[in-house]
Amino acid sequence: MTDSDSEDDPMTSPDVLLSVWLDRSRELTKSKHEGSLDGWTRCTALARIVHGDTHWMLALTHTQLAHEYMQKGLNEQGLAHATKGRDILLSPTSDDPPPEAVYNLSLALYIIGHIQTLQKKLKEAGKSLLKAEKYSTRYKKLSSDTAGTRLSLDIISAIARLRLDQGDNAQARNNFQKAVDLSKEAFGAHNSQLVPLLKGLASATLRGDGDTTAAVSILEEALQIAETSFGPLSEEAGDCLVLLSRAHATAGPSETIAVDYLHRAHSVYTQTLNQYHSKAIGCKDELCKYLSTKSGSQQKVIPLLNELISDKKTAFGELSIEVGESLRLLGTVQLTQGDVKQAAKSLTKAKNVYATVLGAKHKETLNIVRTLDIIVGTGERKVPNPLFKTTV
Repeated sequence: MTDSDSEDDPMTSPDVLLSVWLDRSRELTKSKHEGSLDGWTRCTALARIVHGDTHWMLALTHTQLAHEYMQKGLNEQGLAHATKGRDILLSPTSDDPPPEAVYNLSLALYIIGHIQTLQKKLKEAGKSLLKAEKYSTRYKKLSSDTAGTRLSLDIISAIARLRLDQGDNAQARNNFQKAVDLSKEAFGAHNSQLVPLLKGLASATLRGDGDTTAAVSILEEALQIAETSFGPLSEEAGDCLVLLSRAHATAGPSETIAVDYLHRAHSVYTQTLNQYHSKAIGCKDELCKYLSTKSGSQQKVIPLLNELISDKKTAFGELSIEVGESLRLLGTVQLTQGDVKQAAKSLTKAKNVYATVLGAKHKETLNIVRTLDIIVGTGERKVPNPLFKTTV
């Protein structure tokens, strides 16, 4: 009798159905099929019928179901099922669990900690993730499968990101380095999982001791792996280019390099995604804001800002705060250049957008109005030393 026959036969016992659906749900999860959520929901119901409310198998199905919910961004449901799985496995009445149950206890605690981090419950998240790491270490002593290693990597990197959120940059750097070393040892020195870990390590390095040279070296390694694993025109490569630009911008004298990386990133996003994608627009936005702060680059930024405004109108609509922000920056740059007439036009357009979106009495709208009041009547004469350098 095939699995399909077992499922269709009304005389099939629940324990046989559970076995069938466990195998099927594992395959659905492995292939990232959308039916995996329904599969684990059915497994959970069958596990309760077959084994009762305190068996480790019910905890396993709750935990796997929680993971499916988390993957789909349904965090409240994920937290509820992960908590049920954890409570069953930590209960003294839970039947003698195999190594797989230890893995699922670690997974449940990781899911709980991950969601608590998203909820900004950082203290509780830290406790959950450290417990997850403890049980992950125990599982690795019982089994050498790659699933245990991948879960360890997820837990260690989650702890690292939590430490970043808490401002503990030194500990974040240590955890990211630990994750990088483990990933290289388990999956090779150029595996694709290293890309987010190296990006995190570079971020912790910059936030910590501000070692720009080290951060750039780390990000160059991440870029090389991203281009090899995903392709030079991949979103992952574009993300690395943006981070490299920021690292060079932090260094101060590397303005040309920083701008070049942003141009490259924008080209990648435009070709891989499209020119109206949020990452492509965000990249050009960042480029314009960066150039607007450089005394020798304001003239260069004006045509870029006009392109950006056009892109934003297509992506967000003419009466959007995104368009208003760029019109405001354009007016500021024009004022810095002494072009009062064009600055007034741009700032008036920005004011109208802000008034429509935020309201005429909003503080940002009023700030633009005050700026217009200051410059009105100055005509087209040049303003050698304007009061407004980067933003109005």
